[in-house]
Amino acid sequence: MLGGTSDYFLDTISQYRVMIKDTLFKTLSIPILGVLIPLLSKLIRYPVLSWLQVVASNMLFIATSYITWQGSVYLVSRVRRLALVKQKFFLKLTMLCVATSIYSFIVTSISALIWQELFLSVIDPKPVIACGLISAGVVIFLTLMYEALFLSKERELDMKIVDQLDRERQNAELNSLKGELDPHFVFNALTTLSHLISIDVHKAQLFTNNLAQVYKYLLINKDRELISLNEEIKFINDYFFLLNIRFDNRLRLTFDIDNNYPEKIMIIPCSLQLLVENAIKHNQFSEKEPLLINIGLNGEYLRVENKIRGKQYAAGSTKIGLTNLSNRYRLVYNKDIIIDKQQDKFVVKLPLIKQNSL
Repeated sequence: MLGGTSDYFLDTISQYRVMIKDTLFKTLSIPILGVLIPLLSKLIRYPVLSWLQVVASNMLFIATSYITWQGSVYLVSRVRRLALVKQKFFLKLTMLCVATSIYSFIVTSISALIWQELFLSVIDPKPVIACGLISAGVVIFLTLMYEALFLSKERELDMKIVDQLDRERQNAELNSLKGELDPHFVFNALTTLSHLISIDVHKAQLFTNNLAQVYKYLLINKDRELISLNEEIKFINDYFFLLNIRFDNRLRLTFDIDNNYPEKIMIIPCSLQLLVENAIKHNQFSEKEPLLINIGLNGEYLRVENKIRGKQYAAGSTKIGLTNLSNRYRLVYNKDIIIDKQQDKFVVKLPLIKQNSL
């Protein structure tokens, strides 16, 4: 007597991998409704029956309930496969309700007629029709209920799929952005080395030895999304040593950072390297007027600033630096860097990431 239950979703598992687990509900519902529907329709009156007749009647209608349930499952599975209803929700719902209710009415009415013939030997159409109508009403109710549950599960699955695809897209974008770091670093390093070889072989050798240590750091950490602030500061000090070899100590790097900052503060690897390179690329400096770069903590941000002394002829830009850094922060932490270009100084603020907030 039941239809439209979760079993009818079996046909959709291959398409949507959605299944509502309701074994307990089905196990209880089939016998309960098998007993109640004949009573509600006044088809069966227990006082006039013997206990054997009561048991036999209940078994008959519980079996009817089971047959109705399984038949409705089959009908719904067939309707759902129809191409006509896949993109038309209301047509699908109408066809589901009509098909299962008609089936339920016919099966229940036939069962009621058989019962009357066996136990009463008299056919009374009124309780038979009432029994069939109640069964059909139950079928429609359960069909609508399970359809709502199924749509909810399907929406949940769709959201999971979208989230998974979004994560895969972000990982692909992030890996692409990380891949840009290597050629960017190699380009700058080879340019520096080429310049040093032509003017000072000893410095070139010293530069090469330190370059190997710096590049080792890059190779180890290039696939990491985050790194501790402490490790990044150690790296930028080593990297700044290389820069001062080339630029004859015309650069100055200072820190306004308390040594007591939490160890679990993280930033994007090589972010300080990119900002230092950016400052050097777009500013002129000399032995008398060195380029001053300051790194300090500012609330929830790591501040990197330098005085603006623009070059007379602007250097060509590959546009990898700040754009790369901005994209990586948005992908990893869903926050962007802050760029503040003032009249006399250029400031970039990097969001500090607490390890326990991820």
